[in-house]
Amino acid sequence: LFGYRLNGSVDAYRKYSTDILTDVALDITSGFEDLLLNAGEMLNTGVELQLNGRILPSNSRKQLGINLGLTFGYNHNKVKKVYFHPHTGSEFRSMELKQGYPLNTVIGVDYAGYVTDDKGITYGTWRDHNGEIHNTPLSSADFKIEDCVYLGTSTPVWTGGIIPEIRYQGFTLSAMMHYYGGHYMNTDPRVWSIAPDKGGTAASELDFWNGVEGAVPNGYLTKYYDSRTMKIASSDYRNYSRADYLKLRSITLSYEFERRLIRRLGISDLSLRFQVDNVATWARNGRSWDPEATRMGGIPVKTPSTYTMSLFLNL
Repeated sequence: LFGYRLNGSVDAYRKYSTDILTDVALDITSGFEDLLLNAGEMLNTGVELQLNGRILPSNSRKQLGINLGLTFGYNHNKVKKVYFHPHTGSEFRSMELKQGYPLNTVIGVDYAGYVTDDKGITYGTWRDHNGEIHNTPLSSADFKIEDCVYLGTSTPVWTGGIIPEIRYQGFTLSAMMHYYGGHYMNTDPRVWSIAPDKGGTAASELDFWNGVEGAVPNGYLTKYYDSRTMKIASSDYRNYSRADYLKLRSITLSYEFERRLIRRLGISDLSLRFQVDNVATWARNGRSWDPEATRMGGIPVKTPSTYTMSLFLNL
């Protein structure tokens, strides 16, 4: 369009996949309850958009040139068929592929707090879909499929990118920004970490005794906890946050030397380039945690910025 000042493409797709690895229920008389087979089916539908714009065309070294590239993508994923039908909420949560749900589903539990019985044993409790509170383990038959809290998927649904570029007098300044959204991440894995066999204390209780505002005020040694129900707190759906993030992935400044100087040196190309990677990240999770960061002990380790300088020479 507009004399090639704007060009791009739009792609729509519908991909139905079969023979995906999934658990298949077997006759119990075979000696096995289930077996991993190529039997799953999945549907992906979506759209992808790419645009490239020459906002201010530059036909010479002395002219100011401005270009802008945009990308956008949306994907809707749904598991259409599996041959394993769970009977409890625990079985449902453990399934890799859940029929009627997207891949990499995020399933939580409605955690209802701690209770202590007359023997001093502390239990984690959970709330079912009718609002009733239970202190039984999540592996019990009490925890049903309808008691699971579905949040979404941990795989980005929306993707986007912006690549601006400015050229002038041999200098080129460009950047690359990416956006991922529509998915969830676990932002509180550390709070409920415990070591019952070592008699340690849960991190949240330690925070309470140190005066951290909002910490759970139980303060019991974990040897007094019922270990079967302690995983309930870590499964709380409130431990998950929206994982949307916008990242300024790189900024690059380069300089291309003039042809007159290059010819005098007896070479055909000469340019200098300076680049900064992992410049900045905005995250929706409320903790400024980078969803792409490597986790150490459950806590993301901030991805460091890197700086690169290079000289390009072509004889």
